[in-house]
Amino acid sequence: MLKNIGYRTIVKKCNGDSVTPILIFRRLQGERKFLFESASQHNQYSYIGVNPVKTIVGSNQQLIETNYYTNEVTEHLGDMFANLKYLMPELKSDEPYAFIGGAIGYASYHTMNGSSQEQCDINIPDLQFDLYDTVIIYDHSTDEVIVVHTDFERSYEDAKVEQLIQAIFTTSVKRGGSYELSAFQSVITDEQYTQLVQQAQAYILEGKVEQIVLSKRLVAQMSGDAFSLYRKLRKLTPAPYMYYAQFSDHVMIGVSPESVVKIKGSHVTITPVTGARPRGLTPREDLSVELSLLQNAKEVHVHKLLVDQTIQDLEMICIENSIQIVEYMKPVQFKHSIRLTTEFEAMLYPFLHPIDALKLLFPPASSSGVPKREASEIINRLEPIARSFYGGALGYFSLNGNVNFTLLQQTMLIKNNRAYIQAGANILSDTQEADAILETHKKIKAFTMMEETIK
Repeated sequence: MLKNIGYRTIVKKCNGDSVTPILIFRRLQGERKFLFESASQHNQYSYIGVNPVKTIVGSNQQLIETNYYTNEVTEHLGDMFANLKYLMPELKSDEPYAFIGGAIGYASYHTMNGSSQEQCDINIPDLQFDLYDTVIIYDHSTDEVIVVHTDFERSYEDAKVEQLIQAIFTTSVKRGGSYELSAFQSVITDEQYTQLVQQAQAYILEGKVEQIVLSKRLVAQMSGDAFSLYRKLRKLTPAPYMYYAQFSDHVMIGVSPESVVKIKGSHVTITPVTGARPRGLTPREDLSVELSLLQNAKEVHVHKLLVDQTIQDLEMICIENSIQIVEYMKPVQFKHSIRLTTEFEAMLYPFLHPIDALKLLFPPASSSGVPKREASEIINRLEPIARSFYGGALGYFSLNGNVNFTLLQQTMLIKNNRAYIQAGANILSDTQEADAILETHKKIKAFTMMEETIK
């Protein structure tokens, strides 16, 4: 266990106007590289890392901790989140950055809702986190490169930080790689999905749930440079969350507009997002799209259900009367779409660890339904393949206590030369089957636009 017992932290700042986060990432040499970015004008930092000091993987109430310094492998049995909380380092820091090193990783949909992955065809851990003692931060407002290193092993080797900085600015890189991505094939037909919609609506009419998010898996053959895939995705669909993360035998790339939970100190922020309409060609057309969203009975109803469920979730983890709605059902413009967003702020109970909060908030209603527990049970019965990563969360536990996780929906998982994506539709009692199918097609449009060879 790494706790706050006086580890030394080194911070080095350099002029970075000759590099970009993409170039820095490509110049780093090693394993398990990650790049976290944001297209949001309110987020000025990108985070890059390589060569973690530890990896923690978990499945079936068992965590396996691998220490790359000592080559020790330790098994931890019991509640995975309780053990994860015990293993996460905690350091005091006055640095202003949200992430100063710590754990980068994900927890799958099944980890969160307690269901089984026995019928899953992907075979990845329920959760996986890599612990980084060093992170590279790119400040887009000042064009600075900041290297933050925490000396867990007390090696006092400042030269390692200097070598990393040297690599950031001088390592030669080849031209961007290429990839080949075949057309995606759904594991179920539209006719089969239509039957699932009808079965889901039967549960809704029985009063078991008000809304269900039904999804389907799609698979393609992929070879070549996965990072080139990510670079194209970030251009096609820039979003507040954009991520590329390498793990032991798979890669996750994706974009997301939605914060599952963000915690800084005791301050909690959640931003549920629903709906999506293509943007217009002019500001006047954008305004017309916004009005159409706000006047669409289904979109408004789904968003209200999600807001009500989010309030119930926050009441489990936050101080009474601290929950505030900062913005309610606001149309937000992204590069290609306009979506409805509500932003919540609240104060975390002082006796709760952020990992407790993450566990209690899952599964998110935006990937399951309302009420979410009952909707998850129905999803487990209806969907023919376990969801795995889809509907889970990816993000970080920073050494300074900050937490930030996004929803794994518009995400591609690459493993063994296969690319997996998944898309879901919001099902209500009066949803037309054709509309549900169209909704799933729209949600994978960015990925299907990448079905080609890039040189």
